[in-house]
Amino acid sequence: MTINVELMEIFPVETRGEYQFRKVWVKTLDKEYPQTLEFELSKSLIKKINEIAHVGNNYKIDINLKGRKSDRDGNVRVFNIIQAWQFTKLDS
Repeated sequence: MTINVELMEIFPVETRGEYQFRKVWVKTLDKEYPQTLEFELSKSLIKKINEIAHVGNNYKIDINLKGRKSDRDGNVRVFNIIQAWQFTKLDS
């Protein structure tokens, strides 16, 4: 899936167990109903994001939607993650 956005904020690297990730906030380019979304970056984009993306610029982001069901002590929940795997700068 691909989405066009303005990059709002890049957060520091976090670790969950052995998994490292980084979060970014973006705003969709829909003029009438812009949405603020949080993406998770992993693997090569964790470090590369500072080189290829800058807050305030517009990007086409390729994403994967991930989710899993969790059943702990009878409490059933579903966790969703929007994971970005590529940033391409849009022409202004």
